[in-house]
Amino acid sequence: MNSSTDKTIKDQDQDMAGAGAALKRAARQARIIAAQTHTPLVIYKNGHIEKRMIEKEMPEDGK
Repeated sequence: MNSSTDKTIKDQDQDMAGAGAALKRAARQARIIAAQTHTPLVIYKNGHIEKRMIEKEMPEDGK
């Protein structure tokens, strides 16, 4: 491999390293917005799309 390919792979690895955290932040924000606007939260679970109403936004530690 040449050095430009190595750099591209390293850049992609750094992007992917933060992807999980970004998805968690997006999911948390979607729950907050659904609760504030009294609209269902749409999720994909066990091969099905479900709409769930969010009654109250709980803190992350569950308290």
